[in-house]
Amino acid sequence: MIERFGKEDERLPFELFIFGTGKYEARLLELATQYKEIHMFGWKTIEEIKRYVINCQYCLVPSTFLETFGLTALNALTWGLPVIGYKK
Repeated sequence: MIERFGKEDERLPFELFIFGTGKYEARLLELATQYKEIHMFGWKTIEEIKRYVINCQYCLVPSTFLETFGLTALNALTWGLPVIGYKK
């Protein structure tokens, strides 16, 4: 989806704050160097993540692990963020 924006100097119409690691980490880091609107933080503690919540409009959780998703969703809801995730 992000590939379609093309030019490196082009701005994305959104900002992403990405926390955690996974199989797409290398590609996300590459995109973060290409687009200043993508912020890749890797794994952080809950206390560190709280500092960024004020800049977020929703929480997107693509995790397929139910326990991880559950804790992340509960924290996001506690902070007043709507959660988007798998139906599981």
